[in-house]
Amino acid sequence: MKNSKQETITNRIRDIVAEIDKVGKIARRHRKSLSGDNYYGNKFDELRSMLMQARKELDSTVESVGHSDLKHAIQVLDPHFKLLINSDVPQNTRSSAKKQLFFILHSQIEPSIGNSKIGKIITTDTVIPMAIVKGTRGYIEKVALQANGCYESGWFDACAVMIRRIVETLIIECFECHKIAERIKDSNGNYFLLKDLIDACLKENAWTLGRNTKKALPSIKDIGDLSAHNRRYLANKSDIDKLQEGLRVTVEELVHLSKLKN
Repeated sequence: MKNSKQETITNRIRDIVAEIDKVGKIARRHRKSLSGDNYYGNKFDELRSMLMQARKELDSTVESVGHSDLKHAIQVLDPHFKLLINSDVPQNTRSSAKKQLFFILHSQIEPSIGNSKIGKIITTDTVIPMAIVKGTRGYIEKVALQANGCYESGWFDACAVMIRRIVETLIIECFECHKIAERIKDSNGNYFLLKDLIDACLKENAWTLGRNTKKALPSIKDIGDLSAHNRRYLANKSDIDKLQEGLRVTVEELVHLSKLKN
């Protein structure tokens, strides 16, 4: 997603929605379901969590402004948001919802809050200590920041998805660093899904994982999968808290193995 323009709330939502629409179109072209456990389904779940988080930021900003017309505009946005995050709607319906949402943002919301920056200042790094990932890659730092922010805001499903994503990314970084990335790709050159990435990481002879990391990886996958794919599951604070010690060790070890920091 684009990072060159000012990171306002409305720009953030627009970028996420555009990416959702793009993923939906590519998935349709490849005849893949957005509700399935595949690359496009996982990407859609990740973007959906990001959009829900950004939507809450928008609600909070509109509430602070207190303008009745803005509150009405948010209500008008509701059906379009629901269509965009529904993996089962036809792609042309999703694209139409995107256009309608863009129009409402531009004509009714941006004139009043267009300069409002997204996101509050994150005051905790309980989930993933930022000192561990600082100086690695910008995209890794941002995912860690989002995981911490979601936890602080009480958005525990979104937090679990961000945890899932950072572990997935770091495993890939390890294989790429050791120049053995082909071992975690399918016949089409696509990286494995997290389950197979973890299996490959646990079996790889190029390194020896610590006991705590071996124990933590399956648990991290399980809660990430439930939060991303199970429509009846809602993560809570205790679910994330149980992961914290093992997650910290895992992230630190994978950062070391991937040689992302000197």
